[in-house]
Amino acid sequence: ASIDRTAFGVWPDCYRLSNGTVDVVISPTTGRIVRYGYLGGANQLWQNPAVNVTTTEGWQNYGGDKAWVWPQDAWPQLFGHAWPPPTAVDGSPQTAEVVDRSTLRLTSPEFGQAKLRIVREIHLADDGTAVTLDTQLLAGAGSSVPLAPWTVTQITPPDALLAHVAGGEPVEKAWSLLQPASWPAIEPVGGEFVLLQPPPDKQAKIGLDADLLAARHADVLFVMRAMIPPDSAPFPHGDQAQVFSQPPMLFRKPTVPYYELEFASPREAIQAGQSLHLITVWSLTHVPSDASTASIVEAIKTD
Repeated sequence: ASIDRTAFGVWPDCYRLSNGTVDVVISPTTGRIVRYGYLGGANQLWQNPAVNVTTTEGWQNYGGDKAWVWPQDAWPQLFGHAWPPPTAVDGSPQTAEVVDRSTLRLTSPEFGQAKLRIVREIHLADDGTAVTLDTQLLAGAGSSVPLAPWTVTQITPPDALLAHVAGGEPVEKAWSLLQPASWPAIEPVGGEFVLLQPPPDKQAKIGLDADLLAARHADVLFVMRAMIPPDSAPFPHGDQAQVFSQPPMLFRKPTVPYYELEFASPREAIQAGQSLHLITVWSLTHVPSDASTASIVEAIKTD
């Protein structure tokens, strides 16, 4: 693996990790990963075509993969407002450090009453497709509010979307709706997975007791795993993973459709000087573009 500097889209100062099989492009200007895919292949991350500015003028939905603070309903207490996210973690330039030839570290500015920072180490394996993300939430002053690092990965609407239920929980009870729109189909598959079909015409969000999310675009399967230690604190129902869907129409106005695949770690009351970690691992594998759901599950198990 190696790191070099590159331009990507409207951002001239990006870092590119490559190992001859896949590449990962990181934009410190916006504090996110903006590309992940096979060399010469499609980007598995969504980029908002409506955004073409290089600096933040108010909150911008750039796309890509970013990190926030979970849970969102604590934001008014932590940051003084419910929306948008703090500029320091979504849109402001972040510090980039080359750790070694295969690892880049991003560090956000300080934000919030707890003087928080988000630090992300992005590591590309020397061969294969694996990318390991260590997302850390650091506190300068501490907070009595239980918090967690939260990753938000935006993708174009996939041809198929599956989740793996964590901890052997019955799949019929492993989800909860987080927005009022109904979810048309949640189909159990093979006793461990669920196939998700969001509504085509409404915003919707679902919480899942899941440790893996997988999205197929044509013949590429993008798999995201959350590596939660077995001795971690338990998750509230629906906290571990979330899927948000943005349809092509919103309030009768055309919008650019996308999905968000999200993970959080167990919530903890973070103390001054303490850090909370969320480890996620990405991988890609080829599957037939007409692969059945059962074939996709087998590809996930063997990846």
